Amino acid sequence: MDCLCDLDKKDIENKLEAIKKLVDKPRFICVKCARAANKEDLVCKPVSIKPIDDSP
Repeated sequence: MDCLCDLDKKDIENKLEAIKKLVDKPRFICVKCARAANKEDLVCKPVSIKPIDDSP
């Protein structure tokens, strides 16, 4: 699958199950469209998502 950022509504409907596997543990977010993905090459302008530390 190409970049998630390029998917349109019809693509998403047709490939939803495959997409779920690509975004279930997101580590990157696109700064252009805010889509998130597990791998950097799945979004067009990736920025790493740092884990959130919930400790006090």
